[in-house]
Amino acid sequence: MLYWRLEADLLLKYKDNAGAFAAFKNAHQIDPENPHLNYQYAIVAQEFGETGLAERLLQGIISSDSSNASALNALGFMLLEKTNRLTEAAKYIEKAHQLRPDNAAIVDSMGWLQFHKGNYKEAAALLSSAYQKTEDPEIASHLIEVLVVQGDTKQAKELLAHMIEQYPDDKRLKSIQIKIIDI
Repeated sequence: MLYWRLEADLLLKYKDNAGAFAAFKNAHQIDPENPHLNYQYAIVAQEFGETGLAERLLQGIISSDSSNASALNALGFMLLEKTNRLTEAAKYIEKAHQLRPDNAAIVDSMGWLQFHKGNYKEAAALLSSAYQKTEDPEIASHLIEVLVVQGDTKQAKELLAHMIEQYPDDKRLKSIQIKIIDI
């Protein structure tokens, strides 16, 4: 099992997500109750469109440890992004936020949840807070979308230019760039 986990971690480091997915699958067959392994496996699984598998893995972690904020957040965010189950996503994200209110990824999820609910002012405040904690391209892409919806295209374009300078190959930023060009 350790071999498969190490291989999966190494493959992820070198951006071989397909290889990592296969290695996590092998490791999971040997140790199906390992929460750390299952969390990583779930994250990779959802990237491959294996939302059902990812959900089962994350639900298993939460069943064993209902205060696992990372699993709660990951499940909530995945449901927010990949399904139309907004109420269920909100439940998980809000619980994760109660447990770890200063975690940038969780604050980002709360902001993105507010965006999906149409609460743009609150979304902008939360996403700005998350972005100040860490200049992550995913957080920035969420903040840029909120700024555009709020009509602040100048600030959105400035933030996008700054982030593309740092992360020129980021797919989320490139996608946002295409949207902003049309503005």
